[in-house]
Amino acid sequence: MKTKAMITMLVSAAMILTTPIVTLGAPGGTPGRPGGGGGGEVEPPDYGDLIKLYRDADGVPIPSDPVQVPDPETGLLVDGGLCWQPIAFNVDDPLACPAECVVETTDPATVYVDQFSCAVATECAGCTQEVDFGRINEARSSVGVFESQLEDVVVNLATADCITLDPAGRLVTSTVADDLTVSTSTIDSPLQNLAIYRQLMLTGDLLGFPLPEGAGKLDTAARGLGTGSGKSGEVNVDLVAYINAIMGLSDPATITILDPKICKFYREEVQGVIQLVE
Repeated sequence: MKTKAMITMLVSAAMILTTPIVTLGAPGGTPGRPGGGGGGEVEPPDYGDLIKLYRDADGVPIPSDPVQVPDPETGLLVDGGLCWQPIAFNVDDPLACPAECVVETTDPATVYVDQFSCAVATECAGCTQEVDFGRINEARSSVGVFESQLEDVVVNLATADCITLDPAGRLVTSTVADDLTVSTSTIDSPLQNLAIYRQLMLTGDLLGFPLPEGAGKLDTAARGLGTGSGKSGEVNVDLVAYINAIMGLSDPATITILDPKICKFYREEVQGVIQLVE
């Protein structure tokens, strides 16, 4: 069942390589309680603000509709909307998630987002749910670390007499000694498996070493991501999207085996200014 879940997850991973890191909660706007007169504080984003979003079947965030909204400083109507929409949680707990923070016109329900700043007001923060990265935080390692880990994997593959898969779909190397004793080793290091995921998504091969018979590129990449996430971690569409962004796989300049990328436009803060970005 674990292998099936990992393989299924790659379907989402394959479709959301273009998803950038969320900036909900970015500074610059001061939205108040929905329907109120402003004054709510907005916190700057960090990796703890990577939250679950309203997405389409391909895993791409569905933005709010474009609208005309008043500029908080001038009062003039300006372009607004096209904001990322967090999925609403704790909707049965009015203390954690006030009813006025929930937008029922989407399925599932989403959290009210100020359509000028694209930020979630502080009083609505309890409606959002952060993505649990667990040990897959190692995805924030440097390129040099991944390349070093990949080299270790390649050494194991190069010295193996046989390469197979274990029941969970992880790579297994086997060597046969002179006395015909067989030694096996499973590549189960989370960091090495993340390196496998990154390499396969970038190039489709492990530096020229063939994958075991019947092991597809995307399936093997998915298993690497699943192994890197840990035994108790949940691999969901949001986690894959953020991991891809953190690892640089969704950067427009990065070539992957899934190019061309899906490109969308959203409004978000860039250096203190709300802009329409790709």
